[in-house]
Amino acid sequence: MKYKRKLKVLLAAPLPPPDHGGIGNWTRIVKERIGPRDDVELILIDTNVRYRSATNNSFPVRLIGGSLQALRDTFRVYIALRKKRPDVFHLTSTCGLATPKDNMMLRLARRFGVPSAIHYRMGRMPDLAARQCLEWKMILRTMRLATKVIALGPRTFNTASQALPPGHALLLPNMVEIDLIDEVLQKALLTSCKNSMELIFVGQVLPTKGLRELIQACSQLPKLSFKLTIVGPVSSDFKTELLALASANGKPTWLEMTGPVPHPIAMERMAQADVVVLPSYTEGMPNVILEAMAMSKPIVATPVGAIPSMLLFDTPDECGVSVPPQEVDSLREVLSNIILDVAPYREMAKKARRRAEIEYDVTVGCDRLVNLWRELASMPLVEQA
Repeated sequence: MKYKRKLKVLLAAPLPPPDHGGIGNWTRIVKERIGPRDDVELILIDTNVRYRSATNNSFPVRLIGGSLQALRDTFRVYIALRKKRPDVFHLTSTCGLATPKDNMMLRLARRFGVPSAIHYRMGRMPDLAARQCLEWKMILRTMRLATKVIALGPRTFNTASQALPPGHALLLPNMVEIDLIDEVLQKALLTSCKNSMELIFVGQVLPTKGLRELIQACSQLPKLSFKLTIVGPVSSDFKTELLALASANGKPTWLEMTGPVPHPIAMERMAQADVVVLPSYTEGMPNVILEAMAMSKPIVATPVGAIPSMLLFDTPDECGVSVPPQEVDSLREVLSNIILDVAPYREMAKKARRRAEIEYDVTVGCDRLVNLWRELASMPLVEQA
């Protein structure tokens, strides 16, 4: 379809590196898949954290360094709004300490008369709303400044919908590059050579990802033939702690920690593995789950964020295994069952692949996003709260 002119979109979102993280990967996909289109002019402001490592979550560092970066990013958005005059402003956010920055950016968009969307990339919103805490009140004020509020999963969407006027919130899931995944799978078939089942975790190696529980569960399976591979950036202190946990019942010959690797290499490692495990305490809509679905991998994950709706937990079409967060015994039992007989779980994995093709393929996701931007460009600004 031909348009008289390009739709000009200002996108404030983080780009890799680091290569592990759903937001950065989503931004990369948008840049590579929508950026070259002849109907959209994408103006991208990279808001990725550059003042600290991905595994350094010290509050003082985040507060001081984050405040300086927030001012810098807000100034860059101001300059882009003033000079580029975009049709739409799209802002990604994980809330927390970023909320004041989000508020400032959305106010700037209103000042320049630009319709805006804030895209929440986390799964904590329902819990924050239930507690009616200060962070929730700040988020609510910020959401009311945006023309649209985008949620990744049904729980966040329902929370935002209940707090905002009808039609103000919408659901927009992540997307996965199935065409590239298939190339990786084909390569993995030619290079795979192993004698035992391999479990894999891919992502930032943090306590909130459930890595302590995963190591503890695996350390209690010494008589079974398996390997656990952990791919992603990790601090030296947390790595030492995980290795100590793994050594509780003897030398952990079953464990490999690769550290950070480029995203294509991480995908190759996942393609060669047998089972993907993500025992997080909290999530938004993790890309690693989408990638595992596209690879037809059995998936073990906690029912947090958008994961239940992605894997259809507790339905006849369930395409992954649910384990409660922070429960070592439950995780150990599930992993033991899979290692002993993986066949039933591979049937789930086939369902996951079909679901990824229908709901989350990149061509579908990009069209949804561009259609949203065109709708936004034609909308009047909301009244300020």
